[in-house]
Amino acid sequence: SSLLLHDISDPLAPASYAYAALPASAIRIAVDWPHAYITMTEGVDWSMATYDIRSGGAPVFESMIMLPFEPAGIAVDNGVAVIGSRAGLEIAVLDVSNPAVPRLAELVDIGGPGLDVEIAAGKAFVVGSGVTVLDVRSPDLPRFVSRLDTLGPATSADLSDTMLYVADETGLVMFDVWTFLACTPADQTSPFGQLSGQDVGAFAQSFVDQCGHADIDGDGLFGLGDVVQFVEWFTTGCPD
Repeated sequence: SSLLLHDISDPLAPASYAYAALPASAIRIAVDWPHAYITMTEGVDWSMATYDIRSGGAPVFESMIMLPFEPAGIAVDNGVAVIGSRAGLEIAVLDVSNPAVPRLAELVDIGGPGLDVEIAAGKAFVVGSGVTVLDVRSPDLPRFVSRLDTLGPATSADLSDTMLYVADETGLVMFDVWTFLACTPADQTSPFGQLSGQDVGAFAQSFVDQCGHADIDGDGLFGLGDVVQFVEWFTTGCPD
């Protein structure tokens, strides 16, 4: 098994430019630049390896940590890795703030497998028996936030801005997860967790388009009250 890096700056002519042999068979990969995190299997041993991929040359091995179950989905963001189990009931939350010394911080029982994982703004969306939403800003204290129901067992997901697209056995399910990502109602667009002029512009456009994110007071209408509340939330800023 190996790790191959490809230059796709020209999508019509992708080119391989770096290679590294892996110590076991790869299962999944997640990238949080400039590090790649790869779950692997060798017999009944499961692990996660970390590689530095910034050099433009061969990926540089940094670390390996053993995992307590057969891994499935993996996602990494802002120093936290979340790994789902293929057949078990738990997910693993790892502190990877130092990629050279990853640490298993907590195992969380979610009542089913974690076949795919997406992370943004400190929230993990774990796909399996529906979608389990967790607050993983502190890897040592992950917190259950919510569960989103799907029509059948879910297998994979992709998060794009505020939309979570989930494939289950019946088809495609779409969730607007803005309320989970935003630090306040004024936090209208990514990157979430910080307020800027982009949020002002996004609110103004949503207000003109009569979009739900601009209905700050939740009355189903778009009026002066929404503008006043947006300004109040924006002035207050994101909580620490």
